[in-house]
Amino acid sequence: MDHPFIFIFMKGVTFFGNVPLYFIYIAVSFPFLKRKDWFSFVGIIVLSGFINELFKHGLALPRPPIDNHKISVVGYGFPSGHAQMAVVVWGWLGYRYKQLATALVVIFLIGFSRIYFGVHYPSQVFGGWFIGFAILGLWIWKIESKRSKASRVEDDYAKVAKRYDNTIEPLVHHIREAVVERIKIKNPIVILDMCCGTGKQLSMISPDIDRRGIDNSPAMLKKALSIGLTGCILGEANDTPFDDDTFDIVLSQFALHEKDFGMIESELGEVKRILKKDGRFMVVDFTHPPKVSLKSFIYKLGIKQIERFAGKKHFAHYKIWMQKGGLIPILEKAGWRLDHSKDFFYGAIQLSEFKI
Repeated sequence: MDHPFIFIFMKGVTFFGNVPLYFIYIAVSFPFLKRKDWFSFVGIIVLSGFINELFKHGLALPRPPIDNHKISVVGYGFPSGHAQMAVVVWGWLGYRYKQLATALVVIFLIGFSRIYFGVHYPSQVFGGWFIGFAILGLWIWKIESKRSKASRVEDDYAKVAKRYDNTIEPLVHHIREAVVERIKIKNPIVILDMCCGTGKQLSMISPDIDRRGIDNSPAMLKKALSIGLTGCILGEANDTPFDDDTFDIVLSQFALHEKDFGMIESELGEVKRILKKDGRFMVVDFTHPPKVSLKSFIYKLGIKQIERFAGKKHFAHYKIWMQKGGLIPILEKAGWRLDHSKDFFYGAIQLSEFKI
C-alpha cells in the first residue's frame, strides 16, 4: 500500500502536467513575459502538443493494463504527454531564466509520477522525454538563439515598460502611498527617485516638490517623460551628475537587492554624496520578517520563487542580500542610522528611512 503522503505528493506533481493547466500557464505568463518571449512560449507548447497527438494517434500504442492504474486516464500510451510537455514547458522556462537544474527536477518528477501511477510504461515516459528534448533543442537552436543574439543590445525593459505599471502597481500601490505619507511629513524641497522606472512613485508626489529621477532604461524613462516627469534623466545610480548635498530625500524601491555588493556599496556612497546632511534615504526592499508566522513564511517563499525566475545572477544577488540580513542590517552595517521603519506583507518587505 502506498504511503498517503507519497501518493498525495505524486498526485500534485502529475497535476502540474495536466493538459488544461498549460492554457493557464499561457494566460498567466502573458503580463510577465516580453511579447516575443510569450509568443515563443506559446509556439513551442502548440508545436509539442501537435507532435504528441501525431505520435499517439499514428502509433496507437496502448497503456499498461487498467488494473495497474492508480488514477483515471484516457487515450493512447506513447509517447507520454506529461513527460514530453514537461520537458518543453519547464525546459523552456529553465533555459530562458537560467534555472536548468530546477527545471530538470520538475521534468523528472512529472515523468516519474506517470510510472508511479501505472498509467505509462517506462519506455513511454522515456520516449516522451526524448521527443520533448528534441523539440526543445531544435527550438532553442532555430528560434531562441537567434532572438538572444538580436536582443543583447536591447533595453531589458523595452518590451515590458508599457505594461509594467499595470502588472506591478496592484501589488505595491499601498507601499507607494505609505512613501507619499512619509514624504509629506518630511516636507522636502527636492527629492530624487533612484532607479525611478516609469515614474509612477514620483507621479504620486505633489508637483510643488522638485521631483527628479534617474534610471538606466530608456524605455522606462520614456514612460516617465510621457506623464510629464521632465526631471527624470538617463544614468546610473552609482554615478549621477548631481552636485553634493542636493536632495532632502533620496528614494530607492526594490533596486538594491538585485545588485552585487560592490555596486550596492558604490550606490550607497553616491547617495551619501548627493543627500543633504539632514536628509533622509527612504528604501523599500526585502528583509526577514521580524515575527515568524504562516503568512510571513508564505510571502517570503513567494518572493523567493519570483526572484528565482528573475534569472540566475539576479537570484544569486537576492540570496546574498538575505544572507546578510536584509534591508536594515545591511544599511546599518554600511554606516546608515535607522530613523523609521514600517513592515508590509507581514514583514517580508520594509519601508525604512535612514539618515547619515
